Amino acid sequence: MVADTGGMIGVWPSKLAVRDFAEFIDGIFALAELIGPDHVGIGTDMDAVKNPVYTGYDEFHVIPEALLAGGMAADDIGKIVGGNFMRVFDEVAG
Repeated sequence: MVADTGGMIGVWPSKLAVRDFAEFIDGIFALAELIGPDHVGIGTDMDAVKNPVYTGYDEFHVIPEALLAGGMAADDIGKIVGGNFMRVFDEVAG
């Protein structure tokens, strides 16, 4: 339903949801496969994350690096790390 309405789902970087950073990246790949990379984002609310898989925003660059190393296309990575959020925000906020 999220993809059908043009929305997106943010993958949460918490060890409450996954064991480690590698599983977090695997989850991004799995969700992109399931609903398409046009509907996946990164949950970035680090203030509420207990036991994050990376320690802070200064390490955000490791996400696109890991996705690229895993074989994801650069255009899809751009969507996932911010492009999809901007698209949805623009549609909602006008």
